[in-house]
Amino acid sequence: VVFQVLPRTAEDVVGSVPVYRFLNIELGSHLLTAFQEEMEVLQLANNFLFEGESFRAMHDQSSSTIPVYRFFNLEQGGHLFTTDELEKNTLLQNSLFRFEGEAFYAFPDLLL
Repeated sequence: VVFQVLPRTAEDVVGSVPVYRFLNIELGSHLLTAFQEEMEVLQLANNFLFEGESFRAMHDQSSSTIPVYRFFNLEQGGHLFTTDELEKNTLLQNSLFRFEGEAFYAFPDLLL
């Protein structure tokens, strides 16, 4: 566990947004998005199965949240998520991965 999120029922938490999960049926991997427009486009894609709202995360970064970065693997086609800055910087130098930005903001796991 590298980060914590809010349950789907935390709709009343100011600044929280739903994070939607899709199954890439070709790869068997999952894609997460907190962007409503992307969710709507992916629902129309033949290779993604919409699995609904998975959890809630924060829309903006604050002093209590960390960014969750999303990368696309250009060779295998799947997505990779990381909160680790060193891993992010390493992947930015790797031509097999395309940086897709900050997917959402989560809370750091205090047990690390």
